[in-house]
Formats: sequence, structure tokens, C-alpha cells
Amino acid sequence: MTKDFLIRFQLQTGLNPQDFAILYNDATAVISKLFLIIQPLLFGGLTYLLFFRKRADKPIIHHFNHSLVFYAFLLLIGTSIAPAIYNIIAILADSAAMRDFRNELTVTLFIFITLNIFGYFLYKKFFAEKWYNVVWKILLLNFLFAPLLQIYRFILLWITLGWIWVVG
Repeated sequence: MTKDFLIRFQLQTGLNPQDFAILYNDATAVISKLFLIIQPLLFGGLTYLLFFRKRADKPIIHHFNHSLVFYAFLLLIGTSIAPAIYNIIAILADSAAMRDFRNELTVTLFIFITLNIFGYFLYKKFFAEKWYNVVWKILLLNFLFAPLLQIYRFILLWITLGWIWVVG
């Protein structure tokens, strides 16, 4: 469905497939960095809905605040600290095998585990519930994270196509 829509859009703009791909990728690279702020807001809205019965105690702005803290931690750990520590250990151990072992799967698994531990302690006090309720809700947030990414990508697609339509 999206592929057919993109082909129709490309034909309407009069660009050949190679030029359209270059223009789309360049626009998406720039817009996605600027538009990344929407992801924590979507996550904050999700936590607000998940704890809707406590909305009198915790207005939505508190959910956005904790979500921004969570995403800042994600960016700090995922893009800086985890790869740096891994490389330092690989260099100190002089291990080529360890450097080869670092791939997208191992980094994703490390970030996933780290974020769940951080998320549990971040949201434990915020939600002020028993530990098993917090664990259950953190697992639910993990499950709902993938649809949030798809919503983000869908919004990004429309903003990018609008940008290409106006500027391109």
C-alpha cells in the first residue's frame, strides 16, 4: 500500500526513481533528526493513558517530563556510553573477536536490558505502585513501543513527502 502510494507520488512530482530516492533519503535524514522530539511525546501520552485513573495526581506534563528523561537516557546510553565502554574493553582486552561480536543485535540487547532496568527505577517512584504492577506496566510499555515507532515512521513519511512536495 505504501509502496504504491510512493510510486504515485513520485510520478506526480515527475522525478525519476533514483532522484526521488536521493531526495527522499536526504529529506528524511534531516527531518527525522528534527522530528525526533515527537517520539518522547508519544511515549508520554502512552504512559498517561496507561495510568489514566491517576490523572488527577499526575497531569500529562509529568508524563512528558519523565518520557523526555527516559529518551535522554536512551540517547546517552545508546549512542555514547555503551559503544564507548564496549570499545574500551575490547581495546584493553586486545580482543579482535570482541570487536567482531559487536553488531546491531548485541547493542540492541544491551540497550534493551539497560533501558528496562532504568525504566523500572524511573517509573517505580513516579507511578507509586507495588513492584509487580510497575513490572507489568513496563513490560506493556515494551510491547507498545513497536507500534509507537510505526506511528512515528508514518508521521515522518507524511512530513517528508510534504517537504518534498513544497521544496522539491
